[in-house]
Amino acid sequence: MKKIIVLIIAIFTISIANAQKNFPLPSDNPFWTEVHGSLWSCSTSGIHGICNGYYCQCTMPVYYKTDTVINSITYNRLYSRGVCQGVYPSGPPPEGCPFSFNYQNPETLFATIRQDTLIKTIFILDNNTEIVLYNFKDIIVGNDYPKTYNNSQNDTLVVVALDSLLLDNTYVKKWDLAIKHNGVISDSAFVSIIDGIGSTFGILANLTPSFENTDYLSCFSINNIVLYPDSTYDCDKTVNIKEYLFNQQISIYPNPTKDNLTIETNNINTQQRLEIVNLIGQTVYTSNINSKKAIINTSAFANGLYILKLSSDKETVVRKFVKE
Repeated sequence: MKKIIVLIIAIFTISIANAQKNFPLPSDNPFWTEVHGSLWSCSTSGIHGICNGYYCQCTMPVYYKTDTVINSITYNRLYSRGVCQGVYPSGPPPEGCPFSFNYQNPETLFATIRQDTLIKTIFILDNNTEIVLYNFKDIIVGNDYPKTYNNSQNDTLVVVALDSLLLDNTYVKKWDLAIKHNGVISDSAFVSIIDGIGSTFGILANLTPSFENTDYLSCFSINNIVLYPDSTYDCDKTVNIKEYLFNQQISIYPNPTKDNLTIETNNINTQQRLEIVNLIGQTVYTSNINSKKAIINTSAFANGLYILKLSSDKETVVRKFVKE
């Protein structure tokens, strides 16, 4: 009798393990909000022609919408749209060019995917060819990260740590990744893979350290319950464009910075909110600004790229700086 009970428990445990979802299904009503930005990624019209050299950042909701059947296989289709802002990052822009502007990317097909829960693998359809997007079975601390659609760099991507993350009263696995170049590990934990969510850079974002780009998962929810970064986060599903009056010009220096970052602005009519965010979407500094010049102590910041947001009731201005 004991043997039968043990066998039933073992079969039940195996069934649960096999049914575990490493990536959400449409029935979960998942919703990702990703932020992606890069230098020279957009241009706009100016008085004297096209204005280039802008740093552009888009906030993108990603969600399931439809399915498709290809060769008798059912795939789930993810869609996205974007609210974007272009900012000239190097002081005053060329004559006749705006300091900043916004625009909207319409809804478009983001990815066509399917997941095989038996082998803990998520596939993406790329030019009618299946490519591994996530391979949760082979993520092992100390080993190379599996070759995937979003792991296409020349250096070796390695798994350096396994931790647990509390999401809605449930602990899930979080693997931290680093770069190994000529046998030396650097950029430790620059990105993580979270069981049941995906990459902290975004679902499809390339798993490489940031240089002139910014990629991070801002928030994640299932059935309208916010799970990441925590349950208190305001995960905005609408991501609407506001009517911005881009009259404000700000400059930040030195950039890169070591100990102090100076912020100067020409438009302090009302109190403004300063927020500094790191590449994984964590807010590392907040303050209220009431003067035309403010100095922020950055000595305790970890080295890396940061996004600075200065917001009032009329507009939000975004800048990027490096702490070294």
